[in-house]
Amino acid sequence: MKIVNKKRFITFIMTNLTILVLLFNVCLAKTETVTEDYTVAAGDTLWSIACENAETDIREYIYELREINNLNDCMIYPGQTIKIIK
Repeated sequence: MKIVNKKRFITFIMTNLTILVLLFNVCLAKTETVTEDYTVAAGDTLWSIACENAETDIREYIYELREINNLNDCMIYPGQTIKIIK
C-alpha cells in the first residue's frame, strides 16, 4: 500500500485519534454522586437501607454504600451517621 498524500493521511490519523481520546474520556468520566447524611436507627441494616433507596440492583447499591462510607464490612450501628446515595 502506497500513501499518495502524506499530509492528508496524517490529518486523517490525527483526527481519528483525537476522536478516540475524547470518546474514551467521556466513557471514563464519573458522574457526581449525590449523597445525604443518614443516622442509623435500631434495627437498620445496609440491606434495609438499600431496599428503601436503591433504584437498581440492591447488591450494587450496598457495594457503593460501603465504598462511600469506607466500611470494611456490612456492620452499622444505631446512632452512626452514614452517607446514602440519593
